[in-house]
Amino acid sequence: MSRAAWVGLLLLGAGVGLVAFLLTRGLPDEAKAQAQAAQARIERARAELAGARTSLEQAIASDSTYLASQPEVAEAKAALAQREAELKAAEGIVTGPLAQVIGRDKYGERGEAWKLAFDAGAKLDTVEQGLATVTQPVQRLLYYKEHHADLLSEARDQLRGVASYTDDAGLSGATAQAITECPDLASDINQKAAAIRSKASDLVQRQATLDQLAAQQPLDYAKVGRSAEAAVQQAKALRAERTELMAKLGSLNQSEDKILEDMKTDGGLYYHQYKTIKGGSATTGGWEPVSRAEYDKHRAHLGMSVYSKPECSLDPVTVASPPGYSYVGNPRYGRWEQRNGGSFWVFYGRYRLMQDLFWGPSYYSPIRRNHYDSYRSSVGSGKAWFGSSREYGTSGTTTRKKYASSTYYKRSAASARSASGSSGSSSGTRYSGSRYSSSSSRSGGYRSSRSRSSSFGGSGK
Repeated sequence: MSRAAWVGLLLLGAGVGLVAFLLTRGLPDEAKAQAQAAQARIERARAELAGARTSLEQAIASDSTYLASQPEVAEAKAALAQREAELKAAEGIVTGPLAQVIGRDKYGERGEAWKLAFDAGAKLDTVEQGLATVTQPVQRLLYYKEHHADLLSEARDQLRGVASYTDDAGLSGATAQAITECPDLASDINQKAAAIRSKASDLVQRQATLDQLAAQQPLDYAKVGRSAEAAVQQAKALRAERTELMAKLGSLNQSEDKILEDMKTDGGLYYHQYKTIKGGSATTGGWEPVSRAEYDKHRAHLGMSVYSKPECSLDPVTVASPPGYSYVGNPRYGRWEQRNGGSFWVFYGRYRLMQDLFWGPSYYSPIRRNHYDSYRSSVGSGKAWFGSSREYGTSGTTTRKKYASSTYYKRSAASARSASGSSGSSSGTRYSGSRYSSSSSRSGGYRSSRSRSSSFGGSGK
């Protein structure tokens, strides 16, 4: 027999053996474990569901006359009934088709085993999700009755506290001062102040309504409780809204920016380092711990501004963008000029050195009108803008040059060279050739000037 024939026989024998192996091989252990886990979850969910049902029944029995007609009770019963139906469906899958697949123990049915286990798990997720909170609205109804006097007292105190906002001398004075400083914001400021006065008037009416409900006989504890609770929440929200507006009005003549200068991970923890530019000076702080979510959110934003509030701006820009772009287009800071057939932004002389604070002379590029329009469109839709050629941000060419000595890039380079290598240390970014450098111990500033020209040759305002 030839050599080729022998090889053919060997391959045929191997194929027959493989087929025989696959036909006799059982389900993977992982599939069986998933079925067992589903059964264990069913037992646990059944116990938790029974506990929730008992808790609800006991709550209703404690004051059945008061609770019987309340919609929250009907909603809680319906929620438990829905979960019981889902539990029954999951149990049907586990004890029916899934049990049959496990019993046959055939490797070819492994996909079906996984699918059935997944379907049962999805239904059990529905059973378990929010189960502990199903009876909370009913418990809250009992709280309304047991703590009726306390709820009324708190609501009245909160409402009295904001009643004066209908004719708020403090807010009126702050708005007048702010409009004097920033007349272009007059409409926006007046609108926000009017909204506070309107909400205060609504709460005055709510207090009258609450007093009427509390005086009715027989007393509807649920209705009074809901009204009192809503009044407290709305009064607290209005107080917070006024406080926020007053703070914004008081800081209108200040600018503030926060730039992500560096980032790192260390021992499973996450850190950011920011440069803050405020009132014409720049300071780079130390490492600040951040959450994993915050770190991931800004992983692509190295060197970008994550907070920017120019002067005479009520609301900051919190969408990541190149530093300084939020100042462009603002007539307080500069103007557009036509150069060589294109439109470029020119800072007024007294704001010229802001460029050094944001970038440093070596990294600043003239801002074209079409690039600014692209920035406005992107940020307006809530999306970070990385430049016309994506030169900004962690992967940007400009950022990589400017922040080459950052801990982030050093560690990235070390990781690329060696899987186990890690190096880099915190270092402030200094702008060569500029007296306006940023570090933890030095800060730069700019002085008002009527004669200095911008970096594009424009004259000072």
